[in-house]
Amino acid sequence: MRQLNVILPAILMTACSGAGFGGASAPQPQAYAPYSAAGCMPRCAPMQMAAPANMAYGYNAASQPAAPQYATQFHHRPYQSAGTGHYAGAGQYAGMGTPALRGMHNPHAAQGYKYGTAGVIMYDHASDNYGIQGRAGYQSRGLFGAELEGSIGLTEESGAYNTGQLTRKFDNSFGAFGLARLPLKEKLSVHGRFGLHSTRYSTDFDDGTAVTSSSTTDTGLAYGIGAEYSLSARNQLRFDYTKYNLDRGAADSISLGLVRKF
Repeated sequence: MRQLNVILPAILMTACSGAGFGGASAPQPQAYAPYSAAGCMPRCAPMQMAAPANMAYGYNAASQPAAPQYATQFHHRPYQSAGTGHYAGAGQYAGMGTPALRGMHNPHAAQGYKYGTAGVIMYDHASDNYGIQGRAGYQSRGLFGAELEGSIGLTEESGAYNTGQLTRKFDNSFGAFGLARLPLKEKLSVHGRFGLHSTRYSTDFDDGTAVTSSSTTDTGLAYGIGAEYSLSARNQLRFDYTKYNLDRGAADSISLGLVRKF
């Protein structure tokens, strides 16, 4: 009986040691075991620690921002720049310029513009007839444009004629022209123009006994060449030489004016 009291406890200790209570042969606990249904650790793993539900091997996934996702629509893409001009919102990324696509409108190309000029004119360059002149026109973004022109004479010229004195004055001149303009350099361009004019001039003849006055209005073709030099982005200096067909011959003019773009 005394022997059973000694042997029985020894057997019980050996069985519990094999079940994992501190024995060397007990299985090693898992690093992160899940909670049991009762909310506590499984039995036979007294030293085991469980990680919270939002932890993965010590990394707190909930506290870290999600990696950026690239959506299929361009307005959800990160780092998207707005772009400029015609290509605004075209989905370009920072550091990249606006593409120059063939066949599409270039916002940096020269645009058509309106303009006006004011200057002086010398009618019939061999005479002393001077006046003031103005123009209003439109230049397309290409080579061609159109303008209206008007001038008023301020002076007259006198000279001997037969046995008397002849005085001649250009009263006014109006015209409409089509232009073709060709840039030569960054600030210099040349142009040719062709159109119609209506010019009125008057004469006085004094034979010593009487003065005979007359006025004539001639309508015909007008054509010429010219050049423009840019002084600034909106101001230019313009020179023109124009030929006018009259009923009795022809006349010409030289003009110099300041151009203002609008």
